[in-house]
Amino acid sequence: MKHVLIVKDNDPNITLLEEMMQGYNYEIARSHYEGHASDIVQSYDTPVRFYACGGDGLVNQVVKAVIGTDHEMAIVPLGTGNDTSRFVNQTTDAKEALAFLKNAGARLCDVLKVNDTCCINSACWGIDAVVANHVHDVIDVPLLPAEKSYVISILRNIAGYDFPDAEVTADGEPVYSGPVTVFTAMNGRYYGGGFEIAPFAHLDDGKMDVIILGEIQKRKAPVYVREILRRRFHKRQDVLSFRCHELTVKTSASMNVDGDELKADVYRVSVIPDALKLVSRTL
Repeated sequence: MKHVLIVKDNDPNITLLEEMMQGYNYEIARSHYEGHASDIVQSYDTPVRFYACGGDGLVNQVVKAVIGTDHEMAIVPLGTGNDTSRFVNQTTDAKEALAFLKNAGARLCDVLKVNDTCCINSACWGIDAVVANHVHDVIDVPLLPAEKSYVISILRNIAGYDFPDAEVTADGEPVYSGPVTVFTAMNGRYYGGGFEIAPFAHLDDGKMDVIILGEIQKRKAPVYVREILRRRFHKRQDVLSFRCHELTVKTSASMNVDGDELKADVYRVSVIPDALKLVSRTL
C-alpha cells in the first residue's frame, strides 16, 4: 500500500519525513490552503495510507475525508497540542510515531458525528470550547509546554466567562439542565494540549465519555485545573461523568469540534462505530 504524507506546505519537518520514509513507496502531499487536506484525500481512488502530519486541525480534515472509505489513516504529531496523537500513538514525538506507524497495521475505530460534521477526539461546549476556539489568541511564551499555555488561557478567559445554560439528553434520557463550566464529549482521552480529561475512554467501544461541571466560583478555577492535571477531575462529586451512545445538547453557546468552531441551536452527537481504519498503538 502506498504511503501518502499530508503536510502543510511550509512545515520545516518535510525533510525529516522524507528521510524517514526512504525505502518505502511514499509521496509527500503538500497542503496549501484550508481544507486542501480533504481535497487531497478525495483525489485518490485506489486505497492508500494517509498520514496527517500536523496538529489536530489537520488531523480533523483528514479524518472527515477518510471516514467510510477503504483508505487507512495514521497521525504524525507536528502541531502544538497533538492531543489525538497523545492517545492514539502514546507519544507526541513525530520521529517515534512515524517509526512505528509506517510498519504497523490498521484497525477499525469509532468517530463522533456532530450534526453534519465528524471528529475523532473531542467535542466541547464550556470554557474548554472558548479556549479551543481562541487557542491562537494565547500569548506565545517560548519553551512553554502546550498544557501550560492552555492553563494560562483558561485563567485569562474565566474572568469574562458567562456560564451558558445547557439542556442535555443522553440516549433519550434527560441528564443535565443548567449552567456549564466544563462540558465535553470525548472519543479520545486528551484535550487542551495534554489534559487527560477522560482517562477511561476508548476508540473502539461504541461509546463517548461525557464530562460536565456546572457553574463554579471563578476564584476556584485553579483548583479544578489542578484536579484535571492529577487525573481526578472525573471523580469529583460536583462533576457529572457518564458514557453514552447519543447526546443531544440545547444551548446558546458555540462549541469546538477537534479544533473547528461550530454554532447551532441544537447539537446532536452520536458514535459511529468502526468508521475509520486507523493505525494506532491503542487499538
